Amino acid sequence: MENRSLPAYAFAGLIALAVVDLLSYYPALPEQVAVHFNAAGEADGWASKPGLVAIYLGTFPVLAAMFVGIAWGLRKLPASMINLPNKDYWLAPERREATLAFLASWLLWMGNATLLFLVVVLHLTLLANLQPEPKLPDTFWPAFIGYLGFVAVWIVRLYRRFRKPARTQPYS
Repeated sequence: MENRSLPAYAFAGLIALAVVDLLSYYPALPEQVAVHFNAAGEADGWASKPGLVAIYLGTFPVLAAMFVGIAWGLRKLPASMINLPNKDYWLAPERREATLAFLASWLLWMGNATLLFLVVVLHLTLLANLQPEPKLPDTFWPAFIGYLGFVAVWIVRLYRRFRKPARTQPYS
């Protein structure tokens, strides 16, 4: 079984990285900062410097509560509330514990991937606000596509992991 504290340490490390990044750029930011950008990367939403801090630092506890809370609370959920391919097979009493442990670990890693993407977006937002006319750097799109690619691979692997095994026929 995978060490469950590794994704927790990664999550804490990513939050620390975001806080250090934010604090290092904070003094150089203008009083009004761009916090939202359109598809072309042009600023179309603004906030105060403290508002930027509140937006980003407020996002991390929500992510933690969502991913960590669900991962740790899976064991208390009835099977009817768990959406899983071949649920009856994988949540049968003899497989339930291993299935839920796997799902909890995968949820924590998805939380880390999501947090990493948001840390990158925060960094790009900070860089944009150091320009006279804030514009999100072009590196946003590769980061976004990379995150979507991770999510797609994550979903495919999840479905493959929870295929119903082929029934073995006894030899006659």
